Amino acid sequence: MEVPVWGAMVKTTVIEGEHKAFMWLFNARISGKNFVGTFVEILEAFKQYLVGDDLEIAEEDLPDWSFNDGGVLHGGYSLRYYRSMLPEDERAQYNEYIGVKEYA
Repeated sequence: MEVPVWGAMVKTTVIEGEHKAFMWLFNARISGKNFVGTFVEILEAFKQYLVGDDLEIAEEDLPDWSFNDGGVLHGGYSLRYYRSMLPEDERAQYNEYIGVKEYA
């Protein structure tokens, strides 16, 4: 799988029937008082959305956000937490996967 350009992202809960998951939406942008982001990956259990679909979400429905500025990650608190739970020898690979060289 090709890793997308990260840039601005928002995280939200996606619910479909009995399925519920946190997902990151890429290419986040403002739409009135809400945010819009694009799915770049989606769990197989979710059939309502496809990769490339946009989802509009209210600010209060965003548990996390991030912005990757040339390899410097701003926000992304759940990404940071996940990384902190990885064994030390896997962290460099994770940084490469998310395109981060430095945490602001």
